[in-house]
Formats: sequence, C-alpha cells, structure tokens
Amino acid sequence: MKNDGFCRVVASIEARMGSSRFPGKMLADLNGKPVIERLVNRLKQCSLLDDIILATTVETKDDDLVEWAELNGLGFYRGSEDDVLLRVVEAQQSARSDIVVEITGDCVATDPDIVDIAVATYMANKCDFVTNCEKPFYPPGMYAQVFSLKALEEIESKVKD
Repeated sequence: MKNDGFCRVVASIEARMGSSRFPGKMLADLNGKPVIERLVNRLKQCSLLDDIILATTVETKDDDLVEWAELNGLGFYRGSEDDVLLRVVEAQQSARSDIVVEITGDCVATDPDIVDIAVATYMANKCDFVTNCEKPFYPPGMYAQVFSLKALEEIESKVKD
C-alpha cells in the first residue's frame, strides 16, 4: 500500500455502529473477523493508497469501533454523526491528504483493483472526481469515489451556505 507519487492519497472509511438497519455492523463477525477488519485488509492491498483513516462519530456507541482501530493501528477521526460530508473532510484534513478516496463501511467487499483503477484514472486525467457509482457497472458494495481534498472542502463549504 504505497502510492510513491507527489500527492498523498488517503482512503477514508465512513463507518459507525448506530446503523438503523444493522446496529453494530462494523464489528459484527464475518467468517471469524469483524467487518471493519475485512474492509481494512482489502484496502491495504491497494498499491496507490498512502494511508487509511476511519471516519466515525463522537457518539459513545462508536467507542468500541475506535477501540478496535486503536488496537489495530488504524488512524481514526471522530466527528459529526449527522454531517457525514464534514466528518469526511475533517478526517481527510487530519490525515493530511491531497487526494480523497471515499469508501463507505457498507462496501466491505471493496475490490483493491477497483480502488487502484479509480485512483489511477483520477491521477491521469484532469477531472473533478472519479466514481463508479453513477451507473451500475459494478455490483453494489464495490464503489469507490476519488476527489481532491480541495474540491471536497469547496463542496462542503457551499453546502453550508
């Protein structure tokens, strides 16, 4: 997991324990390992990522998720439960990223090759963002979105206006 480029590329995992559909999902057992561990291990296989950060909430129900991150050497940021965009921006700022790779906790089966293709496509082209979410070419749960942190910060500031 190393980019070796001039920009710092960081994947942020948006995750929390308070899901209404599946509370505690991120630490649920998935064939002997927590869901979050499965996702992090897949992202560690990416060749174009410099780092991974967990973007979770300040809610006490997410304390166990943060404890898992600490025990497993995963950086984390705790922010708003309701303002996910702000939480991702602040997590990415704390990780000193230039390029944001946004991954949701629901995408436990994220394919490292898809993430690398998205990052490489972003880096090779003059575009605002790269996503494979717009048309269902990939199965649900295989999504990756890539932006510059600067663009994401601009979007977040305009959303507030």
